[in-house]
Amino acid sequence: SRAQAEYIQAEPELLMILRGLPEVPGPGRLLLQLEIAAAQQQVRIVNLQLDPVTILGKPDGKSIGKTGVGTIGFDLTVGGGWEQLKTFLTAISKIDRVVVVKEVNFASGTPFLKKIGINVTVNIRGEAYFLPSPKVKHAG
Repeated sequence: SRAQAEYIQAEPELLMILRGLPEVPGPGRLLLQLEIAAAQQQVRIVNLQLDPVTILGKPDGKSIGKTGVGTIGFDLTVGGGWEQLKTFLTAISKIDRVVVVKEVNFASGTPFLKKIGINVTVNIRGEAYFLPSPKVKHAG
């Protein structure tokens, strides 16, 4: 009964941890989370690319590291004002998934981007993580 009481007390944090490290790569969910953060911070997505990841079937070893934790690498360029870009960087660090920003580069907007109101861009190279369940059988 003591273990059950402790589990009930820890359950909200457990659900947050499970969302933070999902069992599947979930690239669609990651894209949605980045798009929502951009919309909330009023920045425009200029470019968004995900590294290849095996969604179904046996992991290829590229997206699953030696620790057994998988990664989805991404390159994201967003444009807007300085303040919105700074708050966007904070926002992506707070999505309910483990995301690590590896590199950030600010640049002046190109003449084309300036015509549509984007004076500053930021390019972000990051990784989102997932933890494949040992119980999940992979086809292949």
